[in-house]
Amino acid sequence: MAGPMRAEHVFVRADRRDRASGGNVVLNFMGAAKTEMALVAKEYFEAAKFLMSSKVFRNDLAAYPIVFLYRHAVELYIKAILIEGNELSRVEGYSRFDAGDPFKHIHRLSPWLGHLDRVFDLVGYKSDQAPGATRGKFHKVVEEIDRHEETFRFTLTKKMSPTSKEHFVFSPAEVAKALNPILDGLDNAWLALRQRRIDEESR
Repeated sequence: MAGPMRAEHVFVRADRRDRASGGNVVLNFMGAAKTEMALVAKEYFEAAKFLMSSKVFRNDLAAYPIVFLYRHAVELYIKAILIEGNELSRVEGYSRFDAGDPFKHIHRLSPWLGHLDRVFDLVGYKSDQAPGATRGKFHKVVEEIDRHEETFRFTLTKKMSPTSKEHFVFSPAEVAKALNPILDGLDNAWLALRQRRIDEESR
């Protein structure tokens, strides 16, 4: 009797249905990838918080995946908000907000700060408010994240130079302390923006 066939590919279905026992997952299950972007951002955020709560730092290099998860969550939330803002402008029939292509700057986030300010106005933040921070602090956080865009993605640049300065010392706990309220705020901003679009579409 022949044994089980060895998988020829990496992403294949399992026979088990129970995810907890190693069964299958389904991506793009809603057929609405625009909506899923913010939901996936939340999963990166939750994964980052889980790693931080475990308080298990095997070595200094364990900071790489933790901070990468935080940074990627910020990027996905920002792009999701820009996309939702564009959708709202389309529904309302005017160009009060138009971010254009949220993927234009690849992974850079600072170029979108002006567009984000207009979105925050739309969802009810005051002129000096941003998700989880004052608007000035939010801008500074995003700009600092941009300065370290490659730091937690690679150890070397394309020119084979280090992506971080030698003996770059920081606390992942302080990263979490700064970004947790901002990410919670971005999630709330996206939800408010999406609800406004849904309300407009139902009129």
